[in-house]
Amino acid sequence: MVDPSLVRSNQVVDTFQGSSRTTAEDNGVRKYIEKISSASGLPKPLIALAGGDPTGLENVHPPAVVRDKLTQVVHSSNYNFYGPSGGLLTTREAVARYYSASCSVPLKAEDVFICSGAAGALDLVFASLCNPGDNLLLPEPGFPLFRAIANALNIDCRYYQLDASHHFSIKIDSIREAKNERTKAIVVNNPHNPCGHILSLEEMNALVDVAKELKLPIIADEVYEEIILEPDSKFISFLSFADRVPVLKISSISKLYVAPGWRVGWCVLGDKWNALEDIRVVMKRLSMRLIFPCTLVQAVIPTMLENAKLQRQQVVESIRQNAITFQSIISSSSVAGLEDISIPQAGLFLFVRINPSCLHSLTDDVVFVDKLLQEQAVGVVPGQAFGIRNYIRIALTTTVDNIAEAARRLIYFCQAHPHSLASSSPPFPQK
Repeated sequence: MVDPSLVRSNQVVDTFQGSSRTTAEDNGVRKYIEKISSASGLPKPLIALAGGDPTGLENVHPPAVVRDKLTQVVHSSNYNFYGPSGGLLTTREAVARYYSASCSVPLKAEDVFICSGAAGALDLVFASLCNPGDNLLLPEPGFPLFRAIANALNIDCRYYQLDASHHFSIKIDSIREAKNERTKAIVVNNPHNPCGHILSLEEMNALVDVAKELKLPIIADEVYEEIILEPDSKFISFLSFADRVPVLKISSISKLYVAPGWRVGWCVLGDKWNALEDIRVVMKRLSMRLIFPCTLVQAVIPTMLENAKLQRQQVVESIRQNAITFQSIISSSSVAGLEDISIPQAGLFLFVRINPSCLHSLTDDVVFVDKLLQEQAVGVVPGQAFGIRNYIRIALTTTVDNIAEAARRLIYFCQAHPHSLASSSPPFPQK
């Protein structure tokens, strides 16, 4: 114990200030996930539908051949070393092979950077393209992690708009309006989180044309590329336009392979004209800051990619069945306040519009989400976390029984908050 006589009576203990690299509101999704997981005193067992973690799906796991390969890799003791910056050569080669058919320019291992998930790839790309004070063009509404990473790197965010009245298609002119002399790239999320929209060939051509006009590369976050829920919808990677504009494609094993905790993602550079050559050098230098990701998991990636088809059907069918179950229960109730319960083209979420004018005391999506958690123990994310009001995002990454129960609770919740001017629907029995 310190002798009190040695401490001057007027001494003040300094406090240490954290950096200004981030703010409490940077990643609104994580904020709600943590709020929901720590909620106490709820009236019912919690149904958490905030995060896009596919490990909650019923009886869906990485394929047995992948798990067996991981076991083999661990027991071999051949991958316990520090991995090279940018990733294992065999892993980079496997990723390059996987996308070669969809890319309009040849791909080689040097075009691939293996990172700690898609988030790590985004961080690497943003840091390599931008100096502090530069800016990126982000979609609004859009995934809040884009902003969170940019803020931490002192990169400004400027926004182009998506048209909610037309399936959240891109308003191309808003890209031109948002760009200025310090803009470094256009960030695109396709398929889109949270809206689930897949860009059509016409939309992609228009975006590529404006990128060429503005002399900007495209950063394409395509992590939901394999989760196509609408049978008639077709996903096209922006790598197929790499002969027209430089493309930095982001993806990972988290969603399709039901392995977000394995933390492996990548960036693939499609660059016919070598316009990204200096960016490539910077990416290599920055990838030396940390030795990542785990070499054991990297060694399994070739096997994962070779067996993608085995996994796709199982994951997509589970998500689609959950979406259909939720939609059918809500639609059969004719409850006031919930609108546009449509199955998305792709992804892991329903993005549902709410109508506060039909709901007493539920003035907007944030109030709606908070009271839904308190009263019915269902945790979802408000649209304002993504930059749009009066929507809620519902994760489909759970069991079909949980989805059905969440739909019933949501109906009961809306019926418990009727607006006097709203037409009343028949009472829905609470389970």
